[in-house]
Amino acid sequence: MSEEFLQRLLRSANEEEHLLAHNGIHFTKVEEGLVEAELELNKITINRWGGPHGGALFTMGDVACGVAAISVRGESLVTLNASI
Repeated sequence: MSEEFLQRLLRSANEEEHLLAHNGIHFTKVEEGLVEAELELNKITINRWGGPHGGALFTMGDVACGVAAISVRGESLVTLNASI
């Protein structure tokens, strides 16, 4: 994919995915087949023991895999099956 496409994908993931923003997930890098994401630990994303909530980690992993796949295929995708 072109650098322009990858930068648009990065902006889109960070600016148009309101669920991610709400859950403190931010993408820092998108390359072809590679995505880096960060999870902000706050009262929404930590569990009762003070660690990252499994649901927040799963969400971050699911979306990061989707963005990485889009960076290679250039088309929107959905997760049909996932597990941790």
